[in-house]
Amino acid sequence: EGLGDLRELDASGAEILLDAVRAHGVIVVKGQNLTTAEQVALTDKLGETVVLPKSFEGNDPEPFHPAIQRITNFWANGTWKGPSHKFGAYWHQDGQFWVTPRHNLLSILHAQATPPDGGETGFADL
Repeated sequence: EGLGDLRELDASGAEILLDAVRAHGVIVVKGQNLTTAEQVALTDKLGETVVLPKSFEGNDPEPFHPAIQRITNFWANGTWKGPSHKFGAYWHQDGQFWVTPRHNLLSILHAQATPPDGGETGFADL
């Protein structure tokens, strides 16, 4: 059964989504087109929203929404980050810099544009 429009997710739907993540490690919810504000609101429904420290490598938060870390080749002002920029292009675990229990993060990825091939993101249930 689908979750429907995530903008309308209630407490019961949030529990269903969290149960699915706990059971499978990774889930895909297709057909969503969330604004940045809606993505933050969804995150808030699922638990404590974590804002990355300013020292974080990517240091490219979405303007006015610091809980969203932009994973893109362009800075928020539209300028190109350059050929050597490879955000997260190394093996890492989201939340590895936090101590228990905050290191158990649920990361939400929302793709606005993807290349026709390449650009793979791997997932492992640790």
